[in-house]
Amino acid sequence: MLLTKGDDTMIIHNDIQLDFDDVLIAPQTTTINHRSEVDIMRDFKKIPLRCVPIMSANMTQTGNFNVARELLKTKMCATLHKFYNANQIIEFINDILTNPDNRSAIDDDGVDGSIALARLFVTVGKRNWDNELKKLADIAIKTNAGFSILLDVPNAYIPEITDCVKQLRDLYPTKIIAVGNVCSGDETQKLILAGANLVKQGIGPSLICMTRNQTGCGRPQLSATIDCANAAHQVGGYVIVDGGFKQNGDFCKAFVAGADFCMSGSMFVGCEESDSNKVIKHIKTNEINPETKEPIIEQKYFKEYYGMSSFRAQQENYGETTKSGTSEGVERKFVPFTGPICGTINDICGALRSCGSYIGAKNIKNFSRQGMFYKVNRIK
Repeated sequence: MLLTKGDDTMIIHNDIQLDFDDVLIAPQTTTINHRSEVDIMRDFKKIPLRCVPIMSANMTQTGNFNVARELLKTKMCATLHKFYNANQIIEFINDILTNPDNRSAIDDDGVDGSIALARLFVTVGKRNWDNELKKLADIAIKTNAGFSILLDVPNAYIPEITDCVKQLRDLYPTKIIAVGNVCSGDETQKLILAGANLVKQGIGPSLICMTRNQTGCGRPQLSATIDCANAAHQVGGYVIVDGGFKQNGDFCKAFVAGADFCMSGSMFVGCEESDSNKVIKHIKTNEINPETKEPIIEQKYFKEYYGMSSFRAQQENYGETTKSGTSEGVERKFVPFTGPICGTINDICGALRSCGSYIGAKNIKNFSRQGMFYKVNRIK
């Protein structure tokens, strides 16, 4: 419901907006006897893609080659951050296609490697647009791979982005094109009608994003997912829910809300394969050493995490910080080290299958059809 203030033009969206912490998924009667019966692979009718619809964020820390290689092997999707040059990406793709050790990354139910690599998204930005187009052209010419394209900007509401999408569609009529970020259904539809297959949704939900603090702009992620997913599906597109995932159950909630893909950085940045600094912290416990009567100190490993709109990221990737804006990312955050990424992947997949068994959904596409939410007091 929209409320207006007298004759003024100020408009208030008065409907309560919900986040993942504001709901729980309702268990339902099911015919599923074991979670192994739940199929978390999804075939997409409108794009040539078959995958587990989880993807890494295109941050420098998680959009790297090592993370991508492991996600591709498990039939998930992967992104490459936009700061790789064409030659680096060409070398990576050709290695995936030709190295026998990587066959599991592309040998997908009889689909040839060039199509299976549609699960790999090459990221470009708006800055130096002509150079970005040249990078894509070089990769397309020098690899026999059907990679996908992600046009990533913090604010996809600006008119130029719609024009960029149209240009990419003209240049690559058969490729999967994703663009983001937005958080409303009308803009989602606009970008799909301009030529995007997938729209990345999320303004400020990430653990290391400061957009909401600095600008006051954003929208709770669950409500944004419901709105953007409905809008995308009405015009034949799909939505990527980007950010706000603190635990595996949040992925499940997003799929019940209508998400087609879930993208996360925080869930993967603690892994061995991420490009983030590994640090040791000495943590004081509540236990007492009986001999010394001193608190017991535990040694724990963490990985460093920072936002891609932070001054730190700007300095590292562009050699300078913005002169006209501010930092919209956390400069430094520590997340627990979680070991090899395969453990995280298995845990996410197991959680999705378990969710399906609770709501009677035999495949992940049916999560949104079968699932419903309880609105609850915010979960701590």
